[in-house]
Amino acid sequence: MHFKKHINKMEYKRLLLRIILPFAVFIALVARLIFASMAQHPGHADPAFYYTVAENIVDGRWFQIDYIWNYLDSPQSISHSSLGYWMPLTSLLISLSLLVLGKSLFAALLPSIFAGMALSAVAYNFAIAYSDSRLVALCSSGLILFVPTLFEYSLLTDSAIYYALFASCSLLCMTKGRTNPRLFLVAAVLAG
Repeated sequence: MHFKKHINKMEYKRLLLRIILPFAVFIALVARLIFASMAQHPGHADPAFYYTVAENIVDGRWFQIDYIWNYLDSPQSISHSSLGYWMPLTSLLISLSLLVLGKSLFAALLPSIFAGMALSAVAYNFAIAYSDSRLVALCSSGLILFVPTLFEYSLLTDSAIYYALFASCSLLCMTKGRTNPRLFLVAAVLAG
């Protein structure tokens, strides 16, 4: 009787791993894609900045911005370098998607959607590292898919979701660096 209960628990865990989590990932991805398809503009301030710079990269104008939004670097003209204040990684990631899929807001949102989805895998790995329970890992991973703030930021052409992903991956590499010191180098690159 005890052996039969153990088998049922194992089957239950396999069910969670093979059916429920993939279903949650599918639902989270479809929901994000639906909202992304309805978006009409990148948003205000930072999302608009990154989107505009990404379009300029695709157009061959590289790191240029076509308006003055601050006077910290004393721009000499309306069109000037975008590197005076914000870092270029977000615009570069967005521009890669625009190069492949064409210039559209939907294409620009895809990298942040996938970055938001990837946070779920990072949460799973963190939970496995700190818990013996696969159920805890599955629930952690599944919940990350639907946290409202992360869901929202994965639908913006903003840097926050990328920073969350890279910082989380860096922390994960640091925790695993205790057993594999080479991961400290990967953690440093991700943090940079």
